[in-house]
Amino acid sequence: MENVTRKRVVITGMGLLTPLGNTLEQFWRNSLQGKVGYDRLQGYEHMALKSRVTGTIPQFEHLGRTADEAQRAGMGRPGILAVNAAIRAVADAGLTFTKELRERSGVCIANAIADTPFSEQTFLRMTEGGQGPIDHGLCQEDLYRKGMFSYIAFEVAHEFGLQGEVLVMSTGCTGGIDAVGYGYESIIAGEHDVMICGAAEAPVSSMTISSFDAIGALTSRFNDDPQRASRPFEKNRSGFVLSEGCAVVVLEELEHALRRQAPIYGEVTGFASTNNAFHMTDLPQDGDALSLTMNEALGNAGLTAEDIQYINAHGSSTPQNDAFETAAYKRTFGELAYSIPISSTKSMVGHPLSAASAIEIVHCLLALNEGYIPPTANLDEPDPACDLNYVPKEAIQRDLYHILTNASGFSGIHSAMILAANEYSNRAGKLQTEQWMCSL
Repeated sequence: MENVTRKRVVITGMGLLTPLGNTLEQFWRNSLQGKVGYDRLQGYEHMALKSRVTGTIPQFEHLGRTADEAQRAGMGRPGILAVNAAIRAVADAGLTFTKELRERSGVCIANAIADTPFSEQTFLRMTEGGQGPIDHGLCQEDLYRKGMFSYIAFEVAHEFGLQGEVLVMSTGCTGGIDAVGYGYESIIAGEHDVMICGAAEAPVSSMTISSFDAIGALTSRFNDDPQRASRPFEKNRSGFVLSEGCAVVVLEELEHALRRQAPIYGEVTGFASTNNAFHMTDLPQDGDALSLTMNEALGNAGLTAEDIQYINAHGSSTPQNDAFETAAYKRTFGELAYSIPISSTKSMVGHPLSAASAIEIVHCLLALNEGYIPPTANLDEPDPACDLNYVPKEAIQRDLYHILTNASGFSGIHSAMILAANEYSNRAGKLQTEQWMCSL
């Protein structure tokens, strides 16, 4: 049988909108300092909530057709976020879509719960504030476009006129990794030359907050000191901070990227996704399910545990997840688990559901190129059950070649991805991190 070399997939552009910053440089520098992007929840004082902390995206410049207020008014917020992050990522990649490339380019954007603020407002308008029967005559024509998952990816494809596969990945909190993983596998299969992938979430609404609050998933101990609320692997953690967020990356087949002399951040070399088949929200505490996923991702990349220099954790700040995750690292990495730096992006941005793992992919690629590992914020007193090197509160400098990032979600999904330095990478040191860190 003829030996066919597997296609290679690189990331050539990135864009994000997060509570921690709306440019790569701003996000990166804030994260290295361990700053946080969440604060006290505003506008829900009438609700009896245990958690009153959330993260929202600061104002940003609307680009493309979203710069037109009339166009923007017809789009849901997740779609607006996805389009703006995608425009930034495509510009960062220096990519121009010709007619031929449009036919060979696709989109996969993750979203967990669509535009719940819009859905909530629509329901209130159609029911006299929730007090009357549904008046179908008050339904607006834009309900379908704003309220449906599928339109989020369509908005991105429409912005660039892309004619390849266009879909939304609705796998919940693993969605960002899953969307990028889908794009990676699609390019390997020869179906596309370029995939625009990522995730967008705008979940801050009465409906979403109260749902997570009711099951005890949200933090409840630091309402009066909200910037300490997300504290993964810490003894006093009590749940996650719900937040907005969006990140999009440009995935490109390596030879295609080299032909156009594209900037390259790194390479996706491995991906895996599994399900623990255990419970909708609970986790089996032996960590075996996530360990299986990480082992499969390592195998897909042709690596062993010894090859990993940094792990970006799911690190949600829930009591159950962080202990489960620690057990999983010990199963996969053995004694190495105690020496590999592990940190949580959610300690700084909160948890924007599917967008979290997309933001974490960007975080990992910045770390890979800048040679610094971001810290876990608010890690004042580590939980004895979380006894690994979780990089408390201060960034560390490290040469990085292979990074593992993972995510877990409700319904038992676990996903993992390997990001690697590529021999053609040309983004190293672009943000001048070393000079900037020395000036602090």
